[in-house]
Amino acid sequence: MSEMFGLGAPISVIKGVGEKTVGFLEKLGIKTVLDLITYFPRGYEDRSNIKDIADCKDGEKVGIYARLAVPVTEVRVKGGLKLYKMIFVDDSGSLEATAFNQSYLKSSLKSGETYFLYGRVFKRYGKREMLSPSIEKVLPVNDRTSLLPIYRLTDGLSQKKLRALVKSALSYLEKGYETLPAAIVDDYSLLPFYDAVNKIHFPENQFDINSARERLIFEELFVLRAGILRLKAQLEIINKDKRPLVASCNAERFITSLPYLLTSAQRRVIDECVSDISSGKRMQRIVQGDVGSGKTAVAAAVAYVAASSGGQVAFMAPTEILARQHFKTLDGMLSPFGIKVALLTGSTSKKERDEVLASLADGSVSLCVGTHALITKTVSFKNLSLVIADEQHRFGVMQRAALTEKGEAPHLLVMSATPIPRTVGLMIYGGLDISVIDELPAGRKKITTMLISSDRRRDAYTFAASELSKGHQMYIVCPAIDEEDENELTTVTSLFDELKSGYLKDFRLRLLHGKMKASEKDSVMKSFYAGEVDAIVSTTVIEVGIDSPRATLIYIENADRFGLSQLHQLRGRVGRGDLKSYCVLITDSKNEKTLSRLETVRDNNDGFKLMEYDFKERGPGDFFGSRQHGLPQLKIADLLIDVSLLEKAEEASKRLFDNYYSLNNKEKEYLKSSVSKLFAGGSADIFN
Repeated sequence: MSEMFGLGAPISVIKGVGEKTVGFLEKLGIKTVLDLITYFPRGYEDRSNIKDIADCKDGEKVGIYARLAVPVTEVRVKGGLKLYKMIFVDDSGSLEATAFNQSYLKSSLKSGETYFLYGRVFKRYGKREMLSPSIEKVLPVNDRTSLLPIYRLTDGLSQKKLRALVKSALSYLEKGYETLPAAIVDDYSLLPFYDAVNKIHFPENQFDINSARERLIFEELFVLRAGILRLKAQLEIINKDKRPLVASCNAERFITSLPYLLTSAQRRVIDECVSDISSGKRMQRIVQGDVGSGKTAVAAAVAYVAASSGGQVAFMAPTEILARQHFKTLDGMLSPFGIKVALLTGSTSKKERDEVLASLADGSVSLCVGTHALITKTVSFKNLSLVIADEQHRFGVMQRAALTEKGEAPHLLVMSATPIPRTVGLMIYGGLDISVIDELPAGRKKITTMLISSDRRRDAYTFAASELSKGHQMYIVCPAIDEEDENELTTVTSLFDELKSGYLKDFRLRLLHGKMKASEKDSVMKSFYAGEVDAIVSTTVIEVGIDSPRATLIYIENADRFGLSQLHQLRGRVGRGDLKSYCVLITDSKNEKTLSRLETVRDNNDGFKLMEYDFKERGPGDFFGSRQHGLPQLKIADLLIDVSLLEKAEEASKRLFDNYYSLNNKEKEYLKSSVSKLFAGGSADIFN
């Protein structure tokens, strides 16, 4: 629909946009007039502080109207740098301005003409100076503003140039152009789209900015949530002849068999899952829980319910090490109930693989734990009723889909030890209902975390030796594998050699990293669990799920190279038993921001709080590594900050799908176009 207003036209139609400028804009993701209109400012420069030169205080950021007294002079300095010196005057005094490598100033600024300067003033030796000020020709009185938009730029584009292009693009927008249904705009007292985009780019005051942001953030979250609700509705469509499992039992028999008491949070989450399974609809739920909160016991209880109802369960883990650990745990929990558990990984022998495949096909195996090997074409189930995916952010949507397609609308339970607030979860997990295990089992000891520089490594490893002498175990983690990866990092191979012949020469060390064969990694972990290895020098392959109750130490080299949530996950590898445990973060970074981040980990054991800090710092894309989470890139909304608007957008999107709003064809087309654009064309059929 935007084409009829010219908004879908390429940016080259805008006056002043040549081939070079097109290239610069495309680097920012701007390809059409509408892209440019919706390329929102990252902030604003407040130029309301206008002063005469004589009234400017040292260090003050001000705006000044002044005349260029003499032509610009060029000064060459060492290294090829060119300085451009300018003298500006007004009726109160004079000011010297200096710019670096801006040769155009010499020809564009004319002595005797008045300009607007904006920057920080410094008083030196009785003179006032400005370094690298913004210098603009004086605008007509009716075109002046005290709030100038500041955009994210790329080389070749200046703020002044981009502002001019945005102003030109806005002339293509007709006043009647609207992207939300009129009833929603009225119900939530929102600005019209035309007013909102004009005010967000060129506001007259802070009220303009606030009202424009409210409208545009609401719209972005509404469109996002509407798309997600539609996807969820599509997943919940159930063929009457292919109804999902209806449980005929509960989990109480399993729960009472455990040698420990479940927390109230674990029981609540199990009840939520069993309620889903028994509802006649397909369960699509994620269970979030901090490190050590007992997610595996919850998964085992749900698997028990499914298997006891005559169904089969597929349990997918991201690594072979973790798959083997889950197999051992689940087999121990469920085999007493006659539930047969099997393991299927890439290293499973052909004979064992053939036996497992036959048992899955005839239904004699009720639960199969495995890696990506579970989604290969040769794997088929007689009655797959439940799919469990551990550490869900490590699997793409398509991988989960490939496994669920092996059954007839099986229930889906995904687990994550990366805690995320509900506001973010609503978006990132899309159509999944969210359960949170927000309570740790009784007796779980707090891990003492220390932050040190490498000049204290001798003391740290002397302490490690004393711990290992008691029969305890440790992990030492590095971010790189060998010298070919990153020379500046402490590498796992070089550190292994150093420790083996140095601080830990009296102990049994093994090396573990992702480039090793699966059989080699499995051998290392088996030896570690058996107590035949004192310390493992490893990459982040040990990040998820590996548990040894004797492991009391984890040392993380080059800790500044890890995200906060990742450090928290790594820390969770110790403290799994009754022994006092320690985490040592080692870094030589002198960067204040980096050290502040690491101090946040040192002083905080709450995974949710660390996640919020990490998420704000890195954003969803970097936070989850690849874009497997499927969350579209947001232009203006912040999922952690704009909570109240998210709640309103959630309400409006639910009303939409409950047919509270009656949309005309034009409004439907606008929404289809908006959703399609936000989801990169993946949901164009969202409104039928």
